[in-house]
Amino acid sequence: MIDFVVTQRVNPGMEQAFETLIRELATNTLANDEGCLRYEWYRAASLQTYILIERWTEMAAAQDHLKAEHLTSLMPKFRECVPEKFSVMQLTTRIVFNARGNSDHVRNSHYGDRSNCHGAGD
Repeated sequence: MIDFVVTQRVNPGMEQAFETLIRELATNTLANDEGCLRYEWYRAASLQTYILIERWTEMAAAQDHLKAEHLTSLMPKFRECVPEKFSVMQLTTRIVFNARGNSDHVRNSHYGDRSNCHGAGD
């Protein structure tokens, strides 16, 4: 599995428009993108900041999502809402703590690179 945390700042006053877009995107991604296990947007405590938590079965599925029509068709509208490209961080190791404070490290099966993906601010 591949996990990503995406951070996107939004222009002041554009929050409602952005939330409308991400609602549509999330609905279509979960319904249509094979390999998508999690696609959840959150408002951050910081003003005009949103966080996306993604989980994919494999890197190819995440890369296919970036080319999907339901994402690419919304990019012009996203660009109107944001001041800059989003940032993406891939999570590589899940650290699980038990009741005694001991931890187990669970590595993701693949360490792909999304550094070449293009954000809404491109």
